[in-house]
Amino acid sequence: MSMSDELKAIINSTLDLPPMPLVANRIVSLTSDPDTDAKILGRAILADQALTANILRIANSSFYGCIRSINNIASAIVLIGFKGIKALVVAASLKSFYRRVDLTEKMLWEHSIGAAVTAHLLSKKLHCYTEEAFVGGLIHDIGKSILNNQKNEIFAEIMQTSYNNGLPFVEIEKEFLGFTHAELGGVIIRKWNLSTTLEKAVTYHHNLEDIDSSDIDIQKFTALLDLTNKICAYLGIGYRQPKEDINFEEQRSVQILGAGGLDFVDLIEEIKAGYEAEKGNF
Repeated sequence: MSMSDELKAIINSTLDLPPMPLVANRIVSLTSDPDTDAKILGRAILADQALTANILRIANSSFYGCIRSINNIASAIVLIGFKGIKALVVAASLKSFYRRVDLTEKMLWEHSIGAAVTAHLLSKKLHCYTEEAFVGGLIHDIGKSILNNQKNEIFAEIMQTSYNNGLPFVEIEKEFLGFTHAELGGVIIRKWNLSTTLEKAVTYHHNLEDIDSSDIDIQKFTALLDLTNKICAYLGIGYRQPKEDINFEEQRSVQILGAGGLDFVDLIEEIKAGYEAEKGNF
């Protein structure tokens, strides 16, 4: 049995992985189909009133910078685009997995939104992966939420052990579970039939060195998620306290992305403002 098969066997034997909600799954499929037009996509969205309202609210937010009011789904699709709609549908779907009303779940959700906003803004600065970046940031830690919901006592112990001993979270996960939230996230993304790029980037976002350097696009996307995570950690978004000792110029992800010329002081302030402005929309 290969390592990937073994990992799937462990996860499938211990976790009931959720399917993506029916309407969301249809919309994700439609946005990936070259034969889909805006009318077909619009009808699929309108089948879910809550989703429709959510997309219209975000289309009118500063996140997309539209200077006129967007009051129908057809206009929202034109403004946001198919990939953007896919990102928002995934965002709306994920809220159903953040079911626990404890502090941990609140922090996980805040971190997901913070990472989505960070990845979106960062990718615009670097002129790459804008819509896919949003989804990647949003979904990169979905494995943590699933573990918190279905293996709550073990997950809490992992968090406490990592925090008390100052050890990497994924290292403690390996010790307690035999796999990490990142690997679990990759399995979920595959089950949801999202892109291979997303699957690999989420799986390896804590292990850049394990990505095949010959696959430049996936390596850069994974580096984008790694850098996004570190910026959120620096700001304390979804963490107990900010990790202000991070030196961004020394990060391997910065080197891979060719982002050494970025002014990280200004960038981090822009991301902080963007997160505060947009977190209530998701």
